[in-house]
Amino acid sequence: MKLAVIIINWNNAGDTIACIHSVSSWQAVETSIWVVDNNSADGSGAAIARVHPEINLIQNEKNLGFSGANNVAIRQAIELGHNEILLLNNDAKISESNMAGLLKAFREDPTLAIAGPVLHESTSTNTHFSIGGHNIARRYDTRILTTEKPAVNKQPVDVDYVPGTVALLRAKAIGSVGLFDEQYFFSGEMADLCMCVQREGYRTAIVTSVTAEHDTSSAGALRHTLYAYYTFRNRFLFVHKFCTYRWRLFWQLSCVMFVVSNLIRRHFATARAISLALVDGTRGRFGNQNKRVMVERSDK
Repeated sequence: MKLAVIIINWNNAGDTIACIHSVSSWQAVETSIWVVDNNSADGSGAAIARVHPEINLIQNEKNLGFSGANNVAIRQAIELGHNEILLLNNDAKISESNMAGLLKAFREDPTLAIAGPVLHESTSTNTHFSIGGHNIARRYDTRILTTEKPAVNKQPVDVDYVPGTVALLRAKAIGSVGLFDEQYFFSGEMADLCMCVQREGYRTAIVTSVTAEHDTSSAGALRHTLYAYYTFRNRFLFVHKFCTYRWRLFWQLSCVMFVVSNLIRRHFATARAISLALVDGTRGRFGNQNKRVMVERSDK
C-alpha cells in the first residue's frame, strides 16, 4: 500500500506546489498525496489543481485549522486502507532517502504510533535542530532544540510529542484512540494525540538518523498574534484533559506575566492575543478564533 501524504494549504499555493513537486519526485517510496485547502481566500485551491490535477485535492468550505483539515484527509486515507500516513507541512521538505529511513524504523517497531525526524529549522537569522518536544502542560517553550546536529541513536528516542511538521502516523494506533481533537484548531493537537496513544501503550519517538528541513521564515507577524494566542489558549484545553487543577492556575498566572512583559516592551498586539487566550482558555472557548485575534495593530 502506498504511503499517504497529507499537506495542508492556507493562502500559500507557492509553498504547497513546491512541496508537492518534492514528494512527487520520489521513485522508490510510492505515495498518494492529499492536499487540504483550508478555505483560502487567494485562489490557492484552483492554482494547485491546475498544476497538480493528479493529487487528491479537498477544498474545505471553511477553515478547519490544522486539526480539522488533517482529520478530513486522515479519514479518507484510513477508509482506503492506508496503514501509514505522513503529515507534512508545506514549508517542510524531507528527501526520499530520509523518508525511506523513517519508514524503515517505523516498520521495525510496531509499538511506534507516531514518529518524526530531526528537524533542521532555519530562518534568515539563525538555524537549529529540533528533536521533538516536552509535555506542553509544564512549560511554554517545549521544543527540544540544539545548535548542533544530534548524535545518531540506534533506536528511536522517545519524546512527549512529535511535531506535526513532519510526522508519520500508524493508522491502527490512531484508529484506536480517535483522530485529532478539533477544539485545538491549531497548536497542541499533536501533543494531545501523542498523549492519547501513549496511554494505549504505544510509543511516540524521533528517529535521529533521519533529518528533514523546515523553513520557518515565512511565519512572520503571525507568530506574535495567532501563534501566541493558540499556544497559550490551548494549554488550558490540554491541562483540562490530562492534568490536575493546579496546572490551570499555573497557566493563568503565566498568561498574566506574559501580558505584562509584552506591555512593558510595547508589544501590544502580542499582549492582546495572550489576554484573549487567558479569557478564552479560562472560559473554555476553543476552536477557530482567527477573526477575533487578527485585528490590525500599529505596533507590528
